Amino acid sequence: MAEQLTDSTGQVTQRMIDYYAERAKGGAAIMGLGAVVIDDIRGRTAYPQPSIDGFKFTAGHRDMTDRVHDYGGKMYLQMNFSGLFTIPEAMGGKPPFAPSEMDAPFIPGVKAKGLTIEEISSVQEKYVAAATFAHHSGYDAVELQCSNGSNILQQFISSFTNKRTDEYGGDINGRVRIAVEIVEKIKTKLGNFPLIARINGEDHIEGGNTLEDQKVVAKKLEEAGVDALNITSGCPWTPEAYRYAMPPVGTPFGYNVPYSAAIKKIVNVPVIVCGRIKSPELAEKIIAEGSADLVAMGRVHIADPEFSNKVKEGRLDEIRYCIGCFQECEADFGVRVKCSLNASVGKEREYALNASTKAETSKKVIIVGGGPAGMEAARVAALRGHEVTLYERNSELGGQMLLQSYVPFKAETIDGLNFFVNQMSKLGVKVELGKELNANLVDAINPDVVILATGVRPQIPSIPGTNKANVTTAWNVLQTKGKVIESSNTVIIVGGESVGAETAEFVSELGKKVILVDARPKIAIAADLAPSVRMLLMEKLEKKGVEILTGLNITEITDTGIIAADSAGKTQTINGDSVVISLRQSENTLKSQLDGKVKELYSIGDCLAPRRVLEAVHEASFISRQI
Repeated sequence: MAEQLTDSTGQVTQRMIDYYAERAKGGAAIMGLGAVVIDDIRGRTAYPQPSIDGFKFTAGHRDMTDRVHDYGGKMYLQMNFSGLFTIPEAMGGKPPFAPSEMDAPFIPGVKAKGLTIEEISSVQEKYVAAATFAHHSGYDAVELQCSNGSNILQQFISSFTNKRTDEYGGDINGRVRIAVEIVEKIKTKLGNFPLIARINGEDHIEGGNTLEDQKVVAKKLEEAGVDALNITSGCPWTPEAYRYAMPPVGTPFGYNVPYSAAIKKIVNVPVIVCGRIKSPELAEKIIAEGSADLVAMGRVHIADPEFSNKVKEGRLDEIRYCIGCFQECEADFGVRVKCSLNASVGKEREYALNASTKAETSKKVIIVGGGPAGMEAARVAALRGHEVTLYERNSELGGQMLLQSYVPFKAETIDGLNFFVNQMSKLGVKVELGKELNANLVDAINPDVVILATGVRPQIPSIPGTNKANVTTAWNVLQTKGKVIESSNTVIIVGGESVGAETAEFVSELGKKVILVDARPKIAIAADLAPSVRMLLMEKLEKKGVEILTGLNITEITDTGIIAADSAGKTQTINGDSVVISLRQSENTLKSQLDGKVKELYSIGDCLAPRRVLEAVHEASFISRQI
């Protein structure tokens, strides 16, 4: 994984050391430091990004590997030369390098420069130097990044990007030659120092490498001396291919396993597989069936650094499972990693919860709202020694996350939600379901602290017809699992943020015709989702035949549908049996009733402004550390 926790020059920071140490402490057997720059001028993808281009970087890396080793973990360094992905700032405005001349994908109007034979040799020597620096820094292995397209080696190996006709191009034997020679050079220099190669099982793009090509790659690298093969797939050249490189929620679990199984049959070195493997049950199944020798689980350990120990100790109900949302852990080079459900990522030291971080005085804390913000606030407050009671007006905890889990392609959201629900009973948080607090009840309880996490409520537009019998809300549709629209054939959904778009998918899965209407342009539909998640959702809506009408303001709801007007004022009638309003606004009326009446009063999450799970959880985690 590429967590981007270095300083701006690529030096290892204390924050980065703490991040990896926490995961080693949590039981991870071996961890990879991803996308490490081996040439700061010709091969850098972003700032910040870790570097190993010189002895000046080795001290920081040594401090990190020492900490990992202290906890019994192992660590390898993934060597990366960006090629087509090299940023112009690093190159001083010069064009990036590529296997052969082609358009630079991220610099409009610029042609990437094809490497000469002499330049290929110099790039190879950079890999040898980087492996040597990594060995000196205490790493247990190094990895050649030959996959996913964001590096010069995969760009050479893939027929999609390598159009050379010399000995480093042509058929797959020529295209893999640059990597084979690097392996041989590193082995000559460092002997038995372990070397892994991360390769694609398939590029997933027309004109790219197939599994049969990649089998040749695997054999050639094994013959050259690699000690293990790490199997992934995909590339960045089309949105569809990129989804395999960075798989969001909705991507099949273990989708790379067929590739690892096929490659394992033809090599004698250990085979590693990654890609949407989030449960211990799936990991064990892959190993038991002989489809791989090791399983790599990246985002799982971002969400829960103790994942491995919890599995080993049988504490499966305590795992904070990744939900695949990609809100801020998608590989945006230069952007520091965050996790929607784990606010401690990158803040392991300052957010540690232990005996030394207990509050000086235990306080009576009331939390209003049982969504992710409320439960995270309760969890942290309880761990700090406070007496916590959580009030939820509905009969079930979960808030917006619970409703999201009803959406077919987001069903796994329930896995992350269950972590918070289970923590309530484990930590002794008193949960009052079906109870809506008001100022009089709060006054009677006389708490020291009140945290409002009351979330959002439907925003009903001020237009004629909203009180008609054929009108409901997205929340009602999801809460009743479609019962409120079961007699409808055509459903009109008003509002195209993620709530509306995901409800559209839910309703379309019920076999209904769906029309999604929004005042904004189509690019704004579900734009509050991570790009790869949005792309997958939009594809699903298209396949289900969901009609998306944009640039239309609803002026009236009728018994048979809606009347809408475009920007020029021209109206049209859209027919449907039910009208579902998915607009939302913050619900924070209790705050005005409690201002000045309690000792400490805080508002967190969507009741401040409708946003994402990430902001809700992170605000809750921060506030509960202050009381």
